[in-house]
Amino acid sequence: MSTNSGPTLLNSTRSRFYQNLFTPTANGEKIIADIGKLKSCYGYDITAVVMLFQKYGLSGRVELESKSGQINAVVFHEGAIQFIELSDSDTRIGTLLVNHRLITQQQLELALKEQTGVPIGAYLVQRGIINKEQIGSVLLTQSRTRLSKLISDEQFAIRIKESNTKIKSSELNVAQFNLLVHDWILSKFSAEWLNAHYLEYYNYTVTVNFSNFSPADVQKFSVFSLFNVDNFLEIIDTQKISDLALLFENNKNLFKALHFLMLLKWIQIEPSREADTYDLKIKHIYKLIMNKTGLDLAYWLSLITKQDANNIETIYEELQRTFLGPETLTNEFKLEIDKKVLNLLINFRNIKNTLPVTEPAEEKKAAPAAVVDVKPIKALLLAERYTEALALVKKHKNSIASVAGLQLYSAWAHLGLALFKGTQISMGTLEKEFLNVLPEDMTTADYHYVNYLLLKVKKQDNQANIAFKRATDQDGRIKEYPQSKGLFGWF
Repeated sequence: MSTNSGPTLLNSTRSRFYQNLFTPTANGEKIIADIGKLKSCYGYDITAVVMLFQKYGLSGRVELESKSGQINAVVFHEGAIQFIELSDSDTRIGTLLVNHRLITQQQLELALKEQTGVPIGAYLVQRGIINKEQIGSVLLTQSRTRLSKLISDEQFAIRIKESNTKIKSSELNVAQFNLLVHDWILSKFSAEWLNAHYLEYYNYTVTVNFSNFSPADVQKFSVFSLFNVDNFLEIIDTQKISDLALLFENNKNLFKALHFLMLLKWIQIEPSREADTYDLKIKHIYKLIMNKTGLDLAYWLSLITKQDANNIETIYEELQRTFLGPETLTNEFKLEIDKKVLNLLINFRNIKNTLPVTEPAEEKKAAPAAVVDVKPIKALLLAERYTEALALVKKHKNSIASVAGLQLYSAWAHLGLALFKGTQISMGTLEKEFLNVLPEDMTTADYHYVNYLLLKVKKQDNQANIAFKRATDQDGRIKEYPQSKGLFGWF
């Protein structure tokens, strides 16, 4: 890798952390050290942490402490996730077993009274109430859901501790995790966060590792269908990220695709031999912050610079040193950025006295989650009142980015309008709605039902029948849901 005349982040803590994904000779101690040096990470970085532990077969306990002081943890043994600690009630094994209708609430309450020193799942297996396959399936669902809850733009303090814990449980293997990462990136990763993340790599060149995959592998992942080209991988090969950002400027999925490809090691990125002109980078910084003010502006500047949002002086210095560059003194976008940041700097003392900077984005997402009730939406969908259901979905979406069931019901409403009400909705819109369903909703009976609706719209009747059977096998009440005429001869 060569150096260039502009500042490079190749030696930054974050760059070393990500470069390990496609370094074939890195050792485990170095990986652990590089992760530990991060000190803080975003929820979105957790995917890379897991993949590094998988790739190098590492053991350890990754602790993630939130701003509120809550400590979460992902525990590995030789690259396999053993368990995930998360302080919430809805992903406890007992709750999941009840939700999956494997036990009743009464059986759970009795088991909690009787079991002592034995995990609730193991106790229920010992009593013959459930079998090992059932508890294994629920443990897998718990891992998926708990990981999904951690994936966000929230910042965590990160610590790596030794652990030799090995438990016999259902493991989330590499292939399953790759599919989950794909779904996370499509449905949960903020396009704005990815824009900010890749600003530090704008002067890096993409190299596609064509030997790492086959055309059949590409077909597994729908992220490639989001581009109106048949040869996306050939197009991005040997291109600078700044040039790709310009080429796909109006496609918000570019960095979702690049991030996914990098995590799977299908591409690698390294500094370009060309000097960094900064101009395109500055333009994109301006686009990210142009409509932001006050606390919101401070928050997004912290994403761009990876600095503490409470320290505007440090953010300003990092912007000047790394992103704006001395060659761009007369750039009109730089002048506007300088003006906004300096104005924020002057007023920040008053802002800081009103509310901690990083809380608005968290409150915007977290506070409504406790009060959002999606049951009325589902009732409207079952009554085939799709327009009203969609209006209620949009109302909630304006106040919270992701809550269980919300995007699934959005896809259901759109597909119901198209399939049962004759509303003209493009196939691209319908597929995008379905692709954006949260990963934690993908194991539910309702998910398989909504997949059935999509397949019926696409006139793929055989696959639709399979999806409908999966839904009804999981929950017999699905047979009472609205169905397309002709299915199983019921109409």
